[in-house]
Amino acid sequence: MLRMLILMMVATLGAQPSTLAAAAQTASPSLVANPTLQAVDDSGAPHGWRLDGTAVEVASDPAVTRNGLNSLRVTFEKGAPYAGIIQRLDGDRVKDATVVIEGWLARDTATAAVGVWARAFDKEGRSIGYANSYELDLPADKRFRRHSIELRLPPETNTVLVGASIYGDSGMAWFGGVDASIKHDSDTR
Repeated sequence: MLRMLILMMVATLGAQPSTLAAAAQTASPSLVANPTLQAVDDSGAPHGWRLDGTAVEVASDPAVTRNGLNSLRVTFEKGAPYAGIIQRLDGDRVKDATVVIEGWLARDTATAAVGVWARAFDKEGRSIGYANSYELDLPADKRFRRHSIELRLPPETNTVLVGASIYGDSGMAWFGGVDASIKHDSDTR
């Protein structure tokens, strides 16, 4: 069935069969719910994600978009430690693997940092791994930039939290999508 689908795509797109077959074999399904952040509830929080930290406002924003899709705008005030979104991954699905977290983020202030992050915990709740993509030297121009991290998860991983956040000074951040996948040995990122 997969071979037939690939051959139909080759005929339609004119692509090389070996390229499409390799892509089909190495593609990992998303580990998070609602990676495009398009489905939101009445409070503005994206379905599958919960709000994390202290945000003054969280809303779907049709004015600042990525690929024509609404972004999630998070307004943050100075004095609060951080604001963002978070999702829990079951450690049984990802332990003893490398997880890749990718997000498209923008900001409007040069004194606040935005980034994606992941933290792994063992069954006692101890932190056993952490990575983030926070950089303060990114332009504050409301343009989306790709943030990506990799976190190798040890075999004793019980839970993984993934998220996107803003911290530092007051301002706004826009999240144009946050995704997580397992990196396979054949992936070249």
